This record gives sequence, structure tokens and C-alpha cells, in this order.
Amino acid sequence: MKHLPKVLSALVFATFASSPTALMAQDTGWTWADAAELSFVWTAGNASTNTLGLKNTLSAEGGRSKLSLEIGGIRTQSTIETRIANGTTATFTVTETSESQVTAESYFAKGRYDIAISESAYWFAGSDWSRNTFSGIDNRLTFVSGLGRQWSDTDDFEFRTDIGGTYTVQDNVAVGPTDRFGGARFTYDLQKSVTDNSTFASKLVVDENLKNTDDIRGDWTNSLTVAMSSQLALKTSAQILFDNQPSFLDIPLLEGGVDLGNTVLSELEKIDSVFTVALVIVF
Repeated sequence: MKHLPKVLSALVFATFASSPTALMAQDTGWTWADAAELSFVWTAGNASTNTLGLKNTLSAEGGRSKLSLEIGGIRTQSTIETRIANGTTATFTVTETSESQVTAESYFAKGRYDIAISESAYWFAGSDWSRNTFSGIDNRLTFVSGLGRQWSDTDDFEFRTDIGGTYTVQDNVAVGPTDRFGGARFTYDLQKSVTDNSTFASKLVVDENLKNTDDIRGDWTNSLTVAMSSQLALKTSAQILFDNQPSFLDIPLLEGGVDLGNTVLSELEKIDSVFTVALVIVF
């Protein structure tokens, strides 16, 4: 998280620097909305774990402009208990030791600005940052700009698609130079009312590395939100992250069962999945 303040500053700057109209939006007036999501799981006793998930989405609309800022993360810590007995089978004492370690951790921040150029078409610019060391990514910062179309915009159904060019700066956990490359991004964003108090949402983001076309990534999230009141809702979501060329991690190399301090690079899995149940607070 040490890089987060600088990243957030870069996101805000990148979103607004190429969008002078956003800085004058007070002339048309803004309508602001904020939604915070909180999820927490805690177990204690023979096994101890705690998982904390946080996400906040700030959005605004003014005239032909839309602005959104998102920040969030998930962190899981597990405590491993080790028991050792000393003595004889008839008389012994048990010694317990515990060690806590982070077993899952990821963070992200996103910023985006949209402006309508016709009744259904729009231009957008933005940037996003992510950190997931367990997937081999220390820092990934992407800038994006492009065009999109709003295919439907009713109270019951919203659907839009957009395509844009990207520029990515990526630092991997394994030792290696910073990777910089241009790319292309396709996105679809769908929201559909299921009942009077529930909404289904689906979003797919596909990134293509034009420097290495085999390096294609996908982020597909589906969620169902059930409103309990005007300010509280329960949200269940499933996210699938795909990386056709996943990153590497340094792992210890044992020689004859002995650790001599040598390491080798091991490729990670192509697919990560995240399932969450969160309480949503709307402001």
C-alpha cells in the first residue's frame, strides 16, 4: 500500500488532465453518489483466519459528463498453530506456537471520465492501478482512452460497450525490468433490473498487449444486488481474472532435500477467481 497515495494522485490527474471540460462542470451542476462495500469473515479457535474486503465507488454526473473513482482491496490473514509434545507416551507436555501470515492480498484504484458526443456515443479517458503480489504483480498502472456507445439506457436495462487504446507500466514481483507496452481494451457494461429491489450487473474488460499479442488479459465480474432499504443493500459477486501469460514467482530450489539458498522461476496459474458477499452502504 506504500505506493497508493502516489497512484491515486496519478489517477485523478490522468482523468482530469485530458478532460478540461470536467474542470468546468460546476457550470452545469453535478449530481454526486457514493457507495461503500464492506465484507469481513473471521474464524477463531483451532484455526484462525480473517478476511477483510473494502470497496468505495464515487460517481458524478453533470451535463454531458460522467466521472467515476473506485478504490478497493481484499486481504486475508491466517494463523497456523503448531503443537509439539515433549516427554514420554505416559507423561508429556504440549508446547504450542503460532505464526500469522498473509495468504491473499490485492488492491486496486480506478478513475474514468466520460463525455457524450452524440445521443448514444461518448468519449472516455481514465487510468487504473492494481497490485496483487500473489499473482506476481507488484504494480500495474494503465492509461486508457477511446470511444463507446450506449446501446440502452432505461430504468430497467442499461448496456454499453467501448473500445480504446492503452499504455501500461508493469512491475512484477519476480526480479526483472519494468515492462512498458501499448495495447487495446474492449469493455462491456450491463445492468438489468431483476425484481423491484434487485439488480443484476455484468462487466467484462479485455486487454490486449500489442507488443506481445499472446499476452491477453480478461476481468469478468457478475453480481446480484438486493436492496434492503434506500441506503442498505446486500451484494453477491463473482469475479474471474484471466491472464494468458501469467507472471512468475521466485521459489526455493532444494538440492537433495537441502535448501542452499537457490531459487527458480515458476509460472503462476492463468485463472484467479474471487467470490464475495458484501454489505453496500449508499450515500
